[in-house]
Amino acid sequence: MKTKILLTLSYFFLMFISTETDAQVRTDSTKVREIGIGLRGINDFSIQYFWGSNKRLYRISGDIGGGYSKTNSNYNTISLTDSIPLILPQNNSYDQTSLDFGLNFSMFKKRFVSDKFGFLFGQVISFNYRRNVSTSNSSRVAPIFGATETTNRTLTKHDNSYRPALGLLLGAFYNFTPKVYLYVEIRPQIYYSFANSLEKNISTKKFQ
Repeated sequence: MKTKILLTLSYFFLMFISTETDAQVRTDSTKVREIGIGLRGINDFSIQYFWGSNKRLYRISGDIGGGYSKTNSNYNTISLTDSIPLILPQNNSYDQTSLDFGLNFSMFKKRFVSDKFGFLFGQVISFNYRRNVSTSNSSRVAPIFGATETTNRTLTKHDNSYRPALGLLLGAFYNFTPKVYLYVEIRPQIYYSFANSLEKNISTKKFQ
């Protein structure tokens, strides 16, 4: 298990909001309820719910993200056995799958500069869980006493990390219509991270 405490500037956060408030001129005391979708990359999004007033808002959001990658490499080596060249194939592959889940609560104030544009600032508390599964496969052929030995290895690794965090919320917003808002945010935050991992290694050999 490993732990770490870091101060970081979190992701650039882009969010497109559709509100439930009736189309009207908002005042500081106007009751607000909003539902939105947050984006911080093509593989990471969140569903968000806002409530409060036009001056102070509260938000809870659930985040989900992930990714998949795969690489392959194949090459040959040449070995001289009794002055006879022997071509030996070597193969490697690597697969990685990751999943991210998060729960966030934030409260912030909105400061209007004009009827459509303004700034926001507040605090955020979050908890994130990340699961990463990677599989590495390799196949090697080597000459052994006039024969060949084929070695196959598979290494599977499961990593789980947990990260509670506390930070600030800074950003700006733009009102396209009384029902559609665009929010852009950054989150400087301090977090505590702890993780555990499990590895499984399988190796087989075959002589020919």
